[in-house]
Amino acid sequence: MDLNYLYQRYFVSLHMEASAACDCSRLAHRKLAEGYAARIAEAKNGMLAAAQ
Repeated sequence: MDLNYLYQRYFVSLHMEASAACDCSRLAHRKLAEGYAARIAEAKNGMLAAAQ
């Protein structure tokens, strides 16, 4: 998956969390952001391993 796409979705999720109308929505967007952050970390680790 494209790393730029993951970063874009991560930042959108953070923005949506900050502007959420209720705790339930805020939590959902936070969890999405955490998931994107994990996928970004995996992609970066994969890129580093491939470069070695």
